[in-house]
Amino acid sequence: MPGVGYTTIVTRYDEVVTPYRTQFLSGPKVRNVLIQDLCAVDLSEHLTIGTIDRIAFHEVANALDPANATPTTCASAVTAERPRREGESAETVRTNVCRAH
Repeated sequence: MPGVGYTTIVTRYDEVVTPYRTQFLSGPKVRNVLIQDLCAVDLSEHLTIGTIDRIAFHEVANALDPANATPTTCASAVTAERPRREGESAETVRTNVCRAH
């Protein structure tokens, strides 16, 4: 559909859709994300990328709000949001939480 962007989030360890690369789309305004390109040690499979994988969640947030997208790395898996303090940005919260781990 014109004007609509598409993002696929795929795991190399998918046991439902095989081979995993068949999930990738082609065309304008398509972004294909392989979880292991963002974090090589992420072993998530088909079910976990949609239920508990924080790296996948981060990529979903980036796709839904591209104007405020932030880079996704292995640190995204350990980032736990805490309430922001007055005047503190979300990025500061993420950075500080990652340092604590």
